[in-house]
Parts: sequence; structure tokens; C-alpha cells
Amino acid sequence: MKPRTAQPKVEITIEQAFALSARVHRELGGYFKDGDVTPGTISNKVRLLQYIIDGDKATEADLARGKELLAHCRGLIMKKLANDINQYDSVILEVANRDTITDADRYHLALLASVPQTVARVEQHRQQEEKIADRAQSYLGAVGTKVTADIEVVRSNFSVNYGVFFTTAKTDQGCVAFFAYKEQLKPGRYSIRGTVKAHRDDYQTQLNRVKVLS
Repeated sequence: MKPRTAQPKVEITIEQAFALSARVHRELGGYFKDGDVTPGTISNKVRLLQYIIDGDKATEADLARGKELLAHCRGLIMKKLANDINQYDSVILEVANRDTITDADRYHLALLASVPQTVARVEQHRQQEEKIADRAQSYLGAVGTKVTADIEVVRSNFSVNYGVFFTTAKTDQGCVAFFAYKEQLKPGRYSIRGTVKAHRDDYQTQLNRVKVLS
């Protein structure tokens, strides 16, 4: 029996790879690892690999998004110079500075498939911080008083240590308030009632005994 001939590697530019990663993330509606998929679904890594092998192309919008992702990853050089870079970012920086990548480079393609989700989280956090920074120079009420407010939730993150969701929000008047709540409040508008527990630095009001009215 003749020995099997190795299939030639498919090589694409790093710009194309980032654009295809953006396409996969858009089409799948997020990032899914191999262990997350269910029958009939596919992981980002596998779909990205398929597109590279099949010679699929990215749309103009995906090419534009791919350039943004690539710029973000190459910008990680600043963290490296400051000696403040983790292993994931360090590897992604190395990949981003290549000229090309092949379908045989499965490990780095798996990391590349996760980049759109990682960058989206970074962008979301930056937007949240900007929204919080643009706040009124006043507090929601005097310490110890009960207040009612219409708010827009900026973020709500679960604390493993306390078993609650720490929520940061802005009122219609631009005041920033934060409080612990038993459930995650998704970004959106709510009416709440609570007690002013403390005035924190930079005009942030801490509430307790918060109840969501609507």
C-alpha cells in the first residue's frame, strides 16, 4: 500500500484570519468552545478552520472588524513593555505580529477564534467606565434616607465571595449608584427603592435594601 501523501497546508494572511474570526463570531452569535457545543452546533474554532481550508472569504464588514481586532491585539505591545501582560495576551500578540497563519496551526487558531469575544468584553468594559465617568457631581440622597429612582443599569457582576450581583447604575439625573442585589439586572431601565448607605468617592452613592419596583 502506498504511503498517504500529506495534504498541503492552507496559508492565509493574518489579516484574512482575523476577518474570518470576526465572521465566525458574527454568524454564531458569540464564542463557543468545543465543550460548549451541542449536537447540530459547532465551535468557533472548528468553523474557523473549515473556512480556512475551504477558502471561504470574509465580507467587507468582517474585514473592517478584523482590522479593529488586529489593531487591538497588536496594541498589547504596550502591556508587554510595561511587564503587565498575561500568557493569553502574550500569545495573541505574537500571533497578531505574524504575516500569515496555516490550517495546521491548530493551537493558535483556537486562540484566534476567541479574540472577537475577548475584545468585545474589553470594549464593553471601556464603554461602561466612560458612562460611569460622565456623571453628575452630586449624590442620590442623604445618608440614611430612603430614595426612589429611575435608573439605567450599566453593569451587574456576580460576586463569588458574597453570592450576590453587584450592580452599578445611573439615574435619570446622572447620579451614579451601586448596590448588591440577589438577581442579575440586565442592562436596561428600572425603577428602584432603597436606602442610602454611604457616599463613596467621586460622587458614587452606595445603596442597601434595594427593591426593584418595575
